[in-house]
Amino acid sequence: FFFSTRRRHTRSLCDWSSDVCSSDLYRDIQVDAAVLAALAQIAPDYADAPSWKKNALLVRDVAAELGRESSSVGEKFYKPAREAYDKLDSLLSGSVPPGLESGPPKMQFVNISPRYPLMKRFERAQTYLKGSVNNADLLKKEADKVQREAGMVALLAQVILSEGYDSADDDLYRELVSGVREGALKVVAAARDQEFDAYTAGLDLMYKSCTKCHSEFKNN
Repeated sequence: FFFSTRRRHTRSLCDWSSDVCSSDLYRDIQVDAAVLAALAQIAPDYADAPSWKKNALLVRDVAAELGRESSSVGEKFYKPAREAYDKLDSLLSGSVPPGLESGPPKMQFVNISPRYPLMKRFERAQTYLKGSVNNADLLKKEADKVQREAGMVALLAQVILSEGYDSADDDLYRELVSGVREGALKVVAAARDQEFDAYTAGLDLMYKSCTKCHSEFKNN
């Protein structure tokens, strides 16, 4: 369910139509670009990957470029970021801009998806899950989206456990991030099986693990 639409992971990119962009929009672009870069890295390993799977490594590299170029606001930074966006838009549409060459088949996630924007994606998912799905009826109604959002958290938690990220070899860090992943997977299963008590337990584990991780590793 990670790859089911072209735009799901680039929602902020759709609104980028001029160089008069807010800092909030740039931050959203960084989040979406970091997530898309991580997804593109693993897309070749999934049978149900998107239509752009054949160009996944190019999508990965250009999404990472977009994330880097979107780190500052203003006219000076708009042009290179917009150029990266246009390349990415073409790739997601099935066209390969001339002159693009992909990097190696596998790269360290830390080099394509900085942890900070991935953490912001965690926050986006948790805000939705805690604020919008708070009873059994809503869990039934929102089951598909709950599974997508929690599944994304589980996947990105696994990403930030990989080599290269700060504290990735720290036992407490690994325990807490693994708790986030475990809680998210419990939420996925609970939404699938329509078990609201299990959903709240998984969400609680995910939230507490994430909160403690932020507290213990707030400077990283």
